[in-house]
Amino acid sequence: MRPRDRAIEILSALPADATIDEIVHELHVRLKVERGMEQLDAGQGIGHEEMMKQVGLAGPEASSCQHNPPGS
Repeated sequence: MRPRDRAIEILSALPADATIDEIVHELHVRLKVERGMEQLDAGQGIGHEEMMKQVGLAGPEASSCQHNPPGS
């Protein structure tokens, strides 16, 4: 599918009163997801455990980590 046609398909699925920010966000997220899926299909992805290591959330210390959002 041509990029323009794909964009029209995505836009058509949004509510009629979607803001420009919502439209741009939806297009951006879809692009990132589709690129990620293409990378995985090409064998370029990494496993969950490796990703957790790369972001520092692997090993015994990770199990005690808790996410505390600002203002909580």
